Amino acid sequence: MSDVQTLLTLPMETLVVLGAGYMGYRIAYTGDDQAHKAVDVAFISLAFGLVCGLGMRVKVGGSYEMGISVAIGIAVTILTAAIWKKYLANWCRKVLKATNVSYSDGRRSAWDSIRVSTKNNPTQLVVRQKNGMHLKCDYLKSFEPYPHGPCVFGEDGSIALYVTHTQNGSDPDWSLVQTTSTELGLQITYIPADQITAIEMRNLIT
Repeated sequence: MSDVQTLLTLPMETLVVLGAGYMGYRIAYTGDDQAHKAVDVAFISLAFGLVCGLGMRVKVGGSYEMGISVAIGIAVTILTAAIWKKYLANWCRKVLKATNVSYSDGRRSAWDSIRVSTKNNPTQLVVRQKNGMHLKCDYLKSFEPYPHGPCVFGEDGSIALYVTHTQNGSDPDWSLVQTTSTELGLQITYIPADQITAIEMRNLIT
């Protein structure tokens, strides 16, 4: 019997808890799971599954309706995962740092820390390439409503952005680029990681 078939023989409540747990894991660690091993995925999913299980114990109107309990359990899991992603994960890191327990954020590289941070509020992005051509996007917020906007940070170090200015390495001045075409729309540019020498980003401090 395959692993999938074995899982399908489990009680429905158990399947819901396992499924909701993994859903919670995916939400809480979207784009931030590169360093996770199978055991990490399993135990974090179980932790969120426990949240789902507790949510499913809630009685509505003094009765225990399976359908309603499942909906509550999944909703509580999703909400918990979102809160962890948005607030609690950063708060825990701050506490560990403030108490001198650990200065590590658990990520593989500084690039991963920048890429997945929910505190980024970038206003300007500059990508410097090996061929001496530099690309810049000013006022990134204005491109946020568009596909892949305002920019995309790839796990492998690649970047996609809407280029508003270009600069040749030997020329100190930036040249304006016509990013928008009335007939063809907006142009987004992809730069492979192996062509990038440096990335500069300005963030709005609020």
